[in-house]
Formats: sequence, structure tokens, C-alpha cells
Amino acid sequence: MSKSDSRDDDLRAEFTRYIFCYYTHLLSPHEYEAWQSIMIKGKATMGAACHIPGIPSHKRRQGTERLIRRSEIAQERASADPRIGALLKRGESDFFFSVALRVLRDNRQEVVLNLCPKCLALCKTPRAKQCPKCYYRWHNVGDASSTETPSASRDS
Repeated sequence: MSKSDSRDDDLRAEFTRYIFCYYTHLLSPHEYEAWQSIMIKGKATMGAACHIPGIPSHKRRQGTERLIRRSEIAQERASADPRIGALLKRGESDFFFSVALRVLRDNRQEVVLNLCPKCLALCKTPRAKQCPKCYYRWHNVGDASSTETPSASRDS
């Protein structure tokens, strides 16, 4: 994998995370069901592998069994509806990215891609005022008291 492929994968992951963190209310009902199916399956998998100190083993086992059962129910529902199955057939990564693109395309007026005005990196939240890449801050842009944090000061 080349450096540019790795960078593209990083950008794709950042964009997908951003949409699924802040704009899941824009998913279609079938996309939402498919997303819930993936999330429940992941929680069941993590729950089975997790050891949480201070929680008795029988309680962990009960919680894990509940998650696994919820995962099975979600998988049954997903496989029963061909539209959900079609969304998931190319894999989770493609599902997340294609849904994120659809949400952006169909809701351009509502989706705010908060980009750094200096380097155009995607910020962590729609309301963030500091770049996660170059650390530029624009909290008071337009103010006489506006301060800029040059990226050079973070590099040293």
C-alpha cells in the first residue's frame, strides 16, 4: 500500500466517523437497521472478549449472553429484509462509506463539513474551532482579540 492509499484510507475513515457520529438522524430506516445490526454485533463480540475488573464472572456471562442474543436477533432481522441484506453484502467498511456519501449528497444543506480554514482538514466536530492536524485556532475570527496558534509552535 502506498502512502497516498494510506492517506486516502485515513480521510475516508475520518469522513465516515464524522457522519456516523453527528448525522445518524439522516439515515434511512433500512440504513439505520443495518447500522444497528453492525453495532450490536460489535458490542456482542467485544463483550465476549472483555474482562471488566470488579464484575463477577456470572454477571459478565449474563451480559454477554444478552448481547449475543440481541446480535442474533439483529442478524435475523437483517437477513429477513432483503434491502438491509443488500446494504451489508459488500462488507461493513463499504456500507459505512457508501451511506456516509449518500447522507452528504442528499442532505447537503444540513450536513456541515467543518474544515480548517488554514489546511482544510476535517475537524473532529461540526462546531470545533481548532484543527486536529495543524492546530490552527479560529475561536474569535473577526475579533480584534483574535489569536492564531501557528503550527510551527506545536512542532517544536
